[in-house]
Amino acid sequence: MPYTPMPRKILVLQGHPDASRHHLCHMLADAYKNGAEQAGHVVRTVNVTTLDCPLLRSKEAWDTGEIPDTLSAAQQCLQWADHVVVVFPLWLGGMPGVLRVFLEQVLRPGFAIGRTGRSA
Repeated sequence: MPYTPMPRKILVLQGHPDASRHHLCHMLADAYKNGAEQAGHVVRTVNVTTLDCPLLRSKEAWDTGEIPDTLSAAQQCLQWADHVVVVFPLWLGGMPGVLRVFLEQVLRPGFAIGRTGRSA
């Protein structure tokens, strides 16, 4: 009997900071999404550039501040996903600032840090 993998819930985080044009990162994310869907998986995409992501400016804001309402849906998608794919270009040797700000906002203590039951 052939092995049939279970369908996964996959979240694709599109981290390219320029939403005005279709770049290589957009094509890679689209190709991943299409391939995963053809294989029977369920895929959601979050385009980080289109979200309002304010900067965290203090440790207190990181520790106890509320996540902005504009990012709640993205955080729910992260909770929903079995598998997360992050697509971004290298800018100055690292991820673009908009993606970093997004991750700092959604991966706060109590959500991604200090929880048990799931691993990265």
